Amino acid sequence: RMRLLHRETDEEKVARNREALFDLHAAALAWLEEYTGIPYPFGKFDFVAIPSFQYNGME
Repeated sequence: RMRLLHRETDEEKVARNREALFDLHAAALAWLEEYTGIPYPFGKFDFVAIPSFQYNGME
């Protein structure tokens, strides 16, 4: 199960890109599983889209 959390206020923009976002994340997760040989161990995968985030990433 994948879930997208976002702060985008333009619902049309979200609707236009939702499928591509989920497809990209599913493909990335599958690639990582293949590359590492380790299956994703959790029942869900959440990702967050934050526009104009000052630090461009946080680990």
